Amino acid sequence: MIIYIGELVGTMMYMFLGLSINYIAYTKETKGKLGTIIFISFGWAIAYFIPSIAFGDVSGPYLNPALVMAAVNSKLFEARFMWGYIIVEVVGCILGVLLFYGVNFENLKNITKEQKTDIFYTTPKSKNIVFNIISEFVATFFIVFGIFSIGQVYGIKVEIVYLYVILIMALLGIIMR
Repeated sequence: MIIYIGELVGTMMYMFLGLSINYIAYTKETKGKLGTIIFISFGWAIAYFIPSIAFGDVSGPYLNPALVMAAVNSKLFEARFMWGYIIVEVVGCILGVLLFYGVNFENLKNITKEQKTDIFYTTPKSKNIVFNIISEFVATFFIVFGIFSIGQVYGIKVEIVYLYVILIMALLGIIMR
């Protein structure tokens, strides 16, 4: 049970911190500027890093159904836990959004609809659905491939693994915008 609680709280923290980064970035007059893109990309990477460090020993730093499914497929994670993890990650995500909304309720009243949209979800540059699906697939592939490839390095310290993940996520956030 503790593994599910760790994954739930970790995912909630990840979403809360990530949305907080978006709030900071999109409520200023910086949208679309390179510095903002870098800020958001590194911010989300660090938002993943914090709960990964906090709960990594408890539940593993997955926080994302794509990582759980990749770990099961690679035989690095027991399949019997997969659906439980996916469920608590979805619930953790919802709780993180609700927590962010509750903490920032008054502030969210004073911003535009476009800013709210930018905070809570991304909109594709292209209206081509096939292109957008391929783009998401490629980004997810590189994140999962990068994370699992570091596991191939013998004797690497866990701290280096987390830094590697931060760099992968930040880089992909920058180039996929």
